[in-house]
Amino acid sequence: MTEPLLSTEIDVQALFEQCGEDPELFAEIVGMFRDGWKESYEKIVAAGASGVPVAVVHAAHYLKGTARSLYAPRVQAITAVMEVSARGGDIGPAVSELPALLAALESLDQVLSQPLPVLLGTKPTA
Repeated sequence: MTEPLLSTEIDVQALFEQCGEDPELFAEIVGMFRDGWKESYEKIVAAGASGVPVAVVHAAHYLKGTARSLYAPRVQAITAVMEVSARGGDIGPAVSELPALLAALESLDQVLSQPLPVLLGTKPTA
């Protein structure tokens, strides 16, 4: 057994346990995130461009929930800041978080591109 891949982007062990330690379910959930995060990000960008605070609130809240389900604290924290600022009617701070959010999402996607045994620090069985 090797050491698990340590990342500030996600708590892989917690997510794996939440999946009942089922590798197929883990892969399905990770795959759904990896397939959809760019669209979710684009929705936040569009919401910011619309200038409508409630649109930013909804888009940020959705992605925050996804991040929470994935045990992805960095994305969750950034989207929480975005949501709170937009709830106050000021989308400026939310829009200013877009580069940090994109970087966090890209980093999370890169981490999740690794095979589960690498993420958990186990060797694949033959």
